[in-house]
Amino acid sequence: MSAIVVPTGLPCQSKQPDHVFSAERGFTLLEAIVAMVLIMLVGLTLYSWISTSVISLQHVRGTEMKVVSEDSALALLRTINPMQKPQGGIQVEGFRIRWNAQLLYPARSGAGYYRGISLYRIGLYQVHVEVRNIQGKVYFFEARMVGYKQILQPSVGS
Repeated sequence: MSAIVVPTGLPCQSKQPDHVFSAERGFTLLEAIVAMVLIMLVGLTLYSWISTSVISLQHVRGTEMKVVSEDSALALLRTINPMQKPQGGIQVEGFRIRWNAQLLYPARSGAGYYRGISLYRIGLYQVHVEVRNIQGKVYFFEARMVGYKQILQPSVGS
């Protein structure tokens, strides 16, 4: 076996220059602080964006619930004649709906098609509606509706 003998007094020569070793020392404290600040800024930006998105989503859900409640109430009110039942309330499918109708213009006879004589007396009503859903949220809105009452019987054969 042969051994490698390094003469004493002579420096050991490396194949890599000194500047390569200085680059491998790691992060300095300043570099670590800058990296943490950048990560924090990105995190705060993401948090702000997500928070705004969640708030917008809650607003959209609230608006959607209001629209569904109002549509349900209007569908029910279409079946009600405000001249015959100017106020009342009803519970349907998780909604409690109350209304109060006020005559806007004096009721008068309608105009018939053929002879100009109508069988009905009609009036325009302002209807104030309160809708309460299952969650207890209350919505208010107003609608105008036509109320009617039959005042003449149709004549047969004329």
